[in-house]
Order: sequence, then C-alpha cells, then structure tokens
Amino acid sequence: MATQLKPNDTDRASSYEAAIKTALDDLHHISEEEKHAREHLVELERRAKELEAAIKNLVTLLPSRQAAKYVDMLETQVPSPNTEDNRRGEIFNNVVSLVFSKPDQVWNSAQILDEFERFGAAGNTKTILNVLNYLAKKGQLQRVSRGRYRVKNSGVLFECGADIIDERNPL
Repeated sequence: MATQLKPNDTDRASSYEAAIKTALDDLHHISEEEKHAREHLVELERRAKELEAAIKNLVTLLPSRQAAKYVDMLETQVPSPNTEDNRRGEIFNNVVSLVFSKPDQVWNSAQILDEFERFGAAGNTKTILNVLNYLAKKGQLQRVSRGRYRVKNSGVLFECGADIIDERNPL
C-alpha cells in the first residue's frame, strides 16, 4: 500500500525541489564564472610574459647605465607570480591541502593531478612525488612501498606513481 502525502507534505516537497533547482542553477553559474576567470587568468599570464620579454629585449638597446635602472625595476617592482619556484611552492601547498583535507581517501598521483586540474591548479607528477617523499622524510607521511604513502598514524594509504603494488603481495 502506497503512503499518501498530506497536502502540507506535497507543498513542502515542492518548496524543497524549488530550492534544489535554484541551488543547482547557482552552482552552474558559479562553475561557469570560475571557468571564465581561469581562462582570463591564463590570458593575463600570457600577456605578462610577453610584456616582460619585450621589456628585456628593449632594455638591451639602452646604454648599460640606463638599462640597469629598468632591469632593477623589473626585478624588484614587478612581481613575477609564475616563476618555477613559486609554482613548486603552490604545488606543495596544494598537495598538503588535498592530502590532509580528505584523510580517508586513497590517492595516486593521477588522482591528485585530476583534482588539481579540476580546480585549475598547476601540477606535475614529478613534483607531486617529490612533495610526498619530502613529507615522508619529515615524518608527516609513511612510505608503505614504492610510490605508496599513508598519513602517519591515520591508516590512510596514498598510492603514487605508475607502479602500484598489490597489497596482498608487497615487495
């Protein structure tokens, strides 16, 4: 026998459905805005690199005393957010945030890269593995076997690299 909804229950369900639809629309709108913001940021970074290269080329045409002034201005007054060192720091912070924000999830480097791409973050397998090795050396992660790490004292396993070893037959 089917349970019949009372008139108030049907109205309440309709209200919930309307709220869900509104929230889904808002989420879609935010996702689109985020996508456009990432695309805009990539364009700004490209333009910044082009301008920096143009300045460096133009400076070579100046006498050395005048050139030094502009080189100094370029190096000290204009921040360069996309240097390799800053990217490494960003990857480190992103790996740490991701790994420790979901302590119950098992990870491999491909999954970490997928999460980075999903949020528009930079990353590469080598740097991710270096971060995991560093965290293991510092005692934050435990190296279980080649390419596999777990958060120390949590029982959570992180799988990294292409060589995933069967847990039933460890090396």
